[in-house]
Amino acid sequence: MEWRKCYLDVILVPLGFMISMAYHGWLWHKVRTQPLSTIIGTNASGRRYWVSAMMKVPHIFLPTLLFALNSSNCINIHAYIS
Repeated sequence: MEWRKCYLDVILVPLGFMISMAYHGWLWHKVRTQPLSTIIGTNASGRRYWVSAMMKVPHIFLPTLLFALNSSNCINIHAYIS
């Protein structure tokens, strides 16, 4: 009788792992073959565009970068302290 109580666990837990692994495999394949169809590829493309735009004007790049890093660090520190 004990076997019947956990019978669903024996089926559903491995099934859940297999579905998760299949999704991550599909996502990896999609990012590698069609990167602009995923948000990961879109963000990477946007970051590349931003860096190339900032490098065109060298005297603006450093202050902008320092401001962006300082802002994100302050936000991260504030979130960590709270």
